[in-house]
Amino acid sequence: MSTLNIEVTEFLNELNHPLRKEIELLREIIINATSGLSKNIK
Repeated sequence: MSTLNIEVTEFLNELNHPLRKEIELLREIIINATSGLSKNIK
């Protein structure tokens, strides 16, 4: 299992999005789908 990028997590914390739980679920699915993915804010 890959670790989450702290910069992305902090960005999401500040965003306070109403669909945060869904965003986190999708984030986990994508990160765990394959190795070698880079995680950052674009």
